[in-house]
Amino acid sequence: MKKLLLMLLIAAAAVYYLSTLNAYKTPDQLTLDILSKPVEVRRDQHGIPYIFADNKRDMLRAQGFIAAQDRLFQIELYRALIAGRLAQYVGEAGLESDIKVRVLGLRANAERHAPKLAPAVRQYLQDYADGYNAYIACCEQDFPLELGLMGLEPKPLQIADMLAVLYFVGYTHGQNQGDERLVTELVAKLGAERSAVLLPYNLNPEREQQPIIDIAGLKDIEQALLSGQAEQHRRIDTSPAIFPKTGSNNWAIGPARSASGAAILSNDPHVDARILPGPWLQMGLFWGEGRGDESAAASKVNSAVGVALPGLPGLMVGRNSEVAFGITNGYGDSQDHYIETLDAQGKHYRQDGGWRPLQERREILLVKDDSAPNGLREQELLVRSTERGPIVSDHPGFKAAPGLHLSLRWVLHTIDSPEIGIDKFLEASSVAELESAVDQVDLMYFNYVLADRQGNIALRTSGLIPKRSNGHGAYPLPAQDNWLGSIPKNEMVAANNPDRGWVASANNDLRPEGYPHYYSAHFSPAYRYKRISERLNVPEKLSGEDNWNIILDTKNLQAIALKNRFAKAMATEPELKPLADELARWNGEDDKDFIGPSIYHVLYENLFEQIFIDELGEPLMRRLQASRYFWL
Repeated sequence: MKKLLLMLLIAAAAVYYLSTLNAYKTPDQLTLDILSKPVEVRRDQHGIPYIFADNKRDMLRAQGFIAAQDRLFQIELYRALIAGRLAQYVGEAGLESDIKVRVLGLRANAERHAPKLAPAVRQYLQDYADGYNAYIACCEQDFPLELGLMGLEPKPLQIADMLAVLYFVGYTHGQNQGDERLVTELVAKLGAERSAVLLPYNLNPEREQQPIIDIAGLKDIEQALLSGQAEQHRRIDTSPAIFPKTGSNNWAIGPARSASGAAILSNDPHVDARILPGPWLQMGLFWGEGRGDESAAASKVNSAVGVALPGLPGLMVGRNSEVAFGITNGYGDSQDHYIETLDAQGKHYRQDGGWRPLQERREILLVKDDSAPNGLREQELLVRSTERGPIVSDHPGFKAAPGLHLSLRWVLHTIDSPEIGIDKFLEASSVAELESAVDQVDLMYFNYVLADRQGNIALRTSGLIPKRSNGHGAYPLPAQDNWLGSIPKNEMVAANNPDRGWVASANNDLRPEGYPHYYSAHFSPAYRYKRISERLNVPEKLSGEDNWNIILDTKNLQAIALKNRFAKAMATEPELKPLADELARWNGEDDKDFIGPSIYHVLYENLFEQIFIDELGEPLMRRLQASRYFWL
C-alpha cells in the first residue's frame, strides 16, 4: 500500500511538473530598458496576447518580446532551417534541407540585402528584434524545454534573420521550379512528344481564350538527354509521401452586395491546423499617444488584429480600424532552370560560343554525429555556378532527370529594394494605400484581397515576376538570357471595385482575357474559385454570417463533374453496385458524415495510379502524384 501511495504521489508530481514545464512566468510588472513608456499586455482565455502601447516603436518591441515568449523554440528552429544549420541539431535527417538552402543562399541573400533597406524599414525590423533580444537576455529561466533537448542556443535576432524569413516564404511560393525539374524526368521516361500531353493546362473560367504552353522546347530537353554531353549523376531516389494539397481562399464583397452596406472581407489561408506549434501567431496590437486619455485633444489610437508570422513584426493577415487584408498563395514563377553544357573536367561551361570558368563556392556543413570527436561531423559543400545561377542538379533535393546539368536563375538573388511593403499594412487607411504597399512586396507571391471602411474592394498580386522572351517558364531551356526585366507593377494581375461587386482568389489562374504576361504555370484548378463565384453571384445581399457559411462550404464541383461517370462504370459490376448507388445519391458535398466523399476520393486517387503507373513506374508516378497542381 505504501509503494502504491508513493507511486501515485510521484505520478501526480510528474503530471504537475510536465504541465508547468513550458508555462512561462507572467509577473505583474517587468522592467525593460528598451521601452520608452509602459506597455500593457493582456491575454484572453485562449492565451492570445493583446498589446497596448503609447507609441508604435514600443508596440513593436513588445510584439518581439511576446513572440519570443510564445514561440522561442519555433523561431530559433526556423532560423536554423533557413540558415542551413538544421543538420547540426537533428543529424543526417536535416542534411538535404541544409544543402538546398545553402545552394540557394537564402541567408546570404538576406545579408546582402539588409544594408540596402530604407532607414524606416530597418527601424521597423530592429524594434521588433530589440524586443525579442530583451526576452533572451532577461528570461532564460523560462526558455522552453525543447531548446535544451535539441541543443539550440538562442542568439540575438538580426535584421537579416527577419529578411531571410521573407526570402524563405518567397522560395516556398516558387512551386513551379519543382514542376520544371519534374518535366525533365517525364521527358527522360516518355520522350518529348508524349510528355507534351502531360504539361499543366491552367483554366480561368472567366476567360474565353486559355493560354497554352509552347511545347516545342521539350525537344531541347530530349536532345540534351540523348547527347551524352553531361555525366550521369548519382541521385537519392526517394518516393515522396503523398499528402493532401492545401490551398487558400479569399474574397471581398462591396457595399452593393453586402446586407450591412459595408464591405466584407473573408480569408481562409488553409494552413494545416495539425502543425504544432502553429504557423500563425494571433495577436492584437494597439498604440497611440493618447491611449487611455478620454479628452477631446487625445490623439487617435491605432489598432490592428490578426495573425503574424513568428519572427516577423506586424501582421500578415488582419485588419486595422480602416482596412482589412487577406492572402492566398499566387504561385508566381520567379525562377527558371537552364540546361548547361560543361567541359569534360566540369570546370567550364559553354557561353557565347566559348568556354567560361565555373564559379565555385565552398561551405562547411555541420552534421550531428555521435561518432565524431565533438559530436559534430564536418561536410564540405561545393556549389558550382554559371552566370545564371547555381547548378542545382549537383545536389540531392533538386530531383531532375540524371544526365542534365541544370542551373537555377532566381529573381530573389538580385532583389535589393529598400522597401518590403508589409510594414505599411498596420497603418494603411484605404485600399489605395494597401495597393501601394502590395506593390512594394517583391519577396512574396500572394494574391491580396483588400477592403476598406469606405466600401472599396480590390485584388492585387505581389512579387517580382520576370518577363520572358519565350513567353513561359514551364520547363528548362538551353542556356540563354531570356529575361527582359520584370512585369511592371501597374501591369500585375489586379481588380479594383469591379462592377460585379466582388473579388476573389483560390490559388487559381487569375490572368484576365488578353493578359500579355506569363505569370506562372503552377496554379490550382478552378473548382474552388467557381464554387466561390456561385456563392457570391446571388441576387440577395450577403451578411457576415453568410460569408462565414461560404467559408465552411464543402461542395466539390470536381466531384460533381466526375462522380456520375464513376457510378455508371461501377454499376455494371454487381459487387460494386452498392458503391455506385452511394455515389449517385451523393450531392457532391465533402461532408464527413457522408459515405460518398470517401468513395469518390479513393476512386480518384486509384484512377490516377492506374493511368500512370504502367508507363511511368512507381517512383516517377509518385513524384507526379505529389505535384498535385501539375496534373489535377
